[in-house]
Amino acid sequence: MQPTLRRRIKELVNDVFGNKPGVEKIKVDNQVASIVLQMVDSLPAREKACVCLRYGLTERPKALGEIAVAVGKVENPNSPITKARAGQMLRRGLRMMRHPVRSERIRALMDALSS
Repeated sequence: MQPTLRRRIKELVNDVFGNKPGVEKIKVDNQVASIVLQMVDSLPAREKACVCLRYGLTERPKALGEIAVAVGKVENPNSPITKARAGQMLRRGLRMMRHPVRSERIRALMDALSS
């Protein structure tokens, strides 16, 4: 795994789980990266696109304005979305990743590290 992708996944985990015990101890290895990427893949298409673009999981990280243009072109080329809407979709995606159904495996890993 590339060091830049590892760093970006670490940033994503920190943004999703914040100051929970064990987050700072997570070393992003292939297992953690696999779990996080599965969590991202389980998101609806718009939220997945926003998270991938913002954290640079598929290419370089993008600003909200760039995300709005990219997602807007896919949804409706004649009616682009705003930066605010792109931010809403990003926050919704992060909130969905915190949901117990999606985050169960990574939470178990954090609990094991904190004990």
